[in-house]
Amino acid sequence: MHLHLENIASANDPNYTRRSLENRVDPYGRLPEVVRLRDQFVDDQFRRAQASAGNASTRADIMARVEDIFGDPIEGGLGQAIQNFFDAFKAVSEDPADEVVRIEAIEAGRRFAQHIHEAMTQLTQIRSQVNERIRGAVTEINSHLENLRNLNSRIATMVGSSDTAADLMDQRDYVLDELARLTGARATYLADGTVRVMIGSVPAVDGTALNLLEVVDGVNGPEVKWQGFSVPAYSGDGVLTALLQMRNEDLNDVIATIDTLAKDVAKAVNEQHKKGYDLDGQPGGDFFLIQEMVPGGIYVHPDLEPRKIAAASSAPVLESDGTNADIIYQLSNGLKNIAGTDPPVADKSTSPISLYRNLVGLIGSRGKAAIQDNEVAEAHIEASQEQRSAKWGVSIDEEMALMTAEQKAYAAVARVMTVLDEMLETLINAVS
Repeated sequence: MHLHLENIASANDPNYTRRSLENRVDPYGRLPEVVRLRDQFVDDQFRRAQASAGNASTRADIMARVEDIFGDPIEGGLGQAIQNFFDAFKAVSEDPADEVVRIEAIEAGRRFAQHIHEAMTQLTQIRSQVNERIRGAVTEINSHLENLRNLNSRIATMVGSSDTAADLMDQRDYVLDELARLTGARATYLADGTVRVMIGSVPAVDGTALNLLEVVDGVNGPEVKWQGFSVPAYSGDGVLTALLQMRNEDLNDVIATIDTLAKDVAKAVNEQHKKGYDLDGQPGGDFFLIQEMVPGGIYVHPDLEPRKIAAASSAPVLESDGTNADIIYQLSNGLKNIAGTDPPVADKSTSPISLYRNLVGLIGSRGKAAIQDNEVAEAHIEASQEQRSAKWGVSIDEEMALMTAEQKAYAAVARVMTVLDEMLETLINAVS
């Protein structure tokens, strides 16, 4: 009776496992035992889905933030800034004597550089947030591992007192669910009632033995290793692995691509600009100032003035010659030419606009893939949760029916005992 009341009282607790009494009447003399109606296979399925969902949702979240940076609005955005910069040189080539279009070319260069800086700032902020999430995840994982070790220790000494041990086992299964989401941890149940938890190839918890993670400084920020030893390196699944992968691979790839794009454009423009002549007949100088050690470090050269834009390709007809400006405009079709072509033919694979569009497409495809992976994992989680609910969830109607049956059985037994008592009393009175 008490067990059914406990099940009913915990019906709304998602971490509670329904309990039942076994060995009620055992011919071998074994005492009744409270058991948890748990299915390890269903747990394993759920935890694998948890690991996949944790990994995919983390990747999808980070990629969505990166997409926001490059999701160009109708007016503005880095892609438009690149196009506007080259279009400004087209305008200079068509009217090289007009100082206004020269000013606009300089401003277009500044807007291009500004968009590069803004993209880098936002990407750096995302990377910093990921680094903080890595530190937070390691702290949370270690807390769960220590809790798990303590639960193992208590359960090992209380396996005989089933009711109390069942409460601790429910807590432990919740911790295992969370560790699966964070690290892809896999649990093995041991004969003494404890569990062994593997993260990658390392036994993070083995009975009461414990290995913890730590954060150390790395090239890209905090790196994760096991305390006390470096080999094997940390590996796993779930949230933490996704954070490390996104930081070390995807985010770094995007930052490196934008940095390369910006500096390749700046170098190609500078190289061609120095081949021309300004309105005073002087050879062109650098259009951009480049800081190689700074990601996205390009700036319109502080000494550049409208008259110093080298639009002409020869000195005699400076005010009507926009040939060099037109060549700079043509760089939008390709920063390099196909080798061996005469006349030169632009290599469209090096077009800055195409490179940028390819990057945006890659970011979008990776984000979409992460969303699809998350949807699949969530579907698996939902199916596993339904299995969990069916196998060990509490049905109040069922518990009430069982409790009613037990009450009637008790009443029937009581009635039998009353009849026997009356029979014995009658026999005793008859004998006496």
